[in-house]
Amino acid sequence: AGAKFSSAILPPEMIEKIETDQIDDFNAYWEGEEDEVLIEKMLPKIYKEQGIAKAYVVKSFRTKEGKLIVDKRLPYELVHASENIDVWSLGVLA
Repeated sequence: AGAKFSSAILPPEMIEKIETDQIDDFNAYWEGEEDEVLIEKMLPKIYKEQGIAKAYVVKSFRTKEGKLIVDKRLPYELVHASENIDVWSLGVLA
């Protein structure tokens, strides 16, 4: 389900700024995931700018037995796979 990616080549619409009060819910969504590499990629990246913390995540989701697991703990709308994402990624690599 597209679990392998490099955030370096994802287009901007695949990155979401989340509020710091949404981090716990977001992390709870990923509880139980056993793939340590995936967990590391999914953890919110927190940056401080002028003393204000900002959190960013890659828009992603889990699957179980091929079924999508989406609930209110994901603070964003999912982005459908499209040629635009592929073209952006190719352009970044070129």
